[in-house]
Amino acid sequence: SDVISPSTFRVHENYVYVMSRLNNLDVSVKRLTQIDISDINEPVITEEIDFNQSETSPFIEIFNTNQLFIYKTDSDDIHSTHIYSLPDLQLIHTSDADYNNLSALNDTIGYDYNYYGNSIHNLDIYDVSNINNITFIEEIEMYQYHGSGNMPHQFIHFGNSMLAAAGNTCITFWDISNMSNWQFIVQFDYEDGSNGTMDSPIGIYNNRLVTYDDLYLKLYNIEDLNNIFLIDQEQCVQTLYPTFFN
Repeated sequence: SDVISPSTFRVHENYVYVMSRLNNLDVSVKRLTQIDISDINEPVITEEIDFNQSETSPFIEIFNTNQLFIYKTDSDDIHSTHIYSLPDLQLIHTSDADYNNLSALNDTIGYDYNYYGNSIHNLDIYDVSNINNITFIEEIEMYQYHGSGNMPHQFIHFGNSMLAAAGNTCITFWDISNMSNWQFIVQFDYEDGSNGTMDSPIGIYNNRLVTYDDLYLKLYNIEDLNNIFLIDQEQCVQTLYPTFFN
């Protein structure tokens, strides 16, 4: 079996979970594939789940370290969520809740984008400690920092209670020790707009920030968030963005 045109994937322990199409002629994402990567030189497909033909574009996320969350929309625009246990991929819960892009900040906190018209302005924060009973916590104002069309596309929870929110023109840093009352710390603007490319990925490792644009990988010292500075950069040529595993 082949994984055709993967749309999104998640890595958990010794497995990769991939959402993909059934064949090259199918424009919809309809297959979940579990790949065992315990031997990275010989990955093995261990499970495949095909969704009904009417169900399209599933979205996946992992919560509570052992539950896979899948959001689906069918041809009649009816939404549903499905929860599977990991790694055995047993269906343990379904509902008609509409969580379009619910993503994980950590094991117990999730977020979804809040739209005003057609533009993303803020974040809705949810308690997902019980994935069968997701509860709303608060709405976080992001628009004033990131602006229209540049809302964060990546969030990294690091340290004990720090969060980096990466948009197309800047990264904002937040103290989330109180999940019901986020505190803004600082805004870091990309140099000369060079990192302002769509979905520019970032990585954070041991008080170091890694960014990527069309020309450079850049390494910054973020030990003091009020004094972020460039350590090194490496010119590179790539047509696809890398993925950083934080």
